[in-house]
Amino acid sequence: MFDWDDLKHFLAVARHGSSTAAGRALKVDQSTVQRRLVELERRIGQPLVERRATGYRLTRYGRDLLPHAELVEQ
Repeated sequence: MFDWDDLKHFLAVARHGSSTAAGRALKVDQSTVQRRLVELERRIGQPLVERRATGYRLTRYGRDLLPHAELVEQ
């Protein structure tokens, strides 16, 4: 079972490409975005993003999860 708050943060990272931009979009701290994303990855047991100096890029598993998270959002 997914927690909507975690999925919401995942969607923001997927859409904005960084925890900083996702935090601005959600009006929360960057650290909150990172914490939620790490928690979702821990529960799933898979990395959802590759963390790079230039931002985040979705892993294959993150790309697979994205349409499902968007359905939950709707």
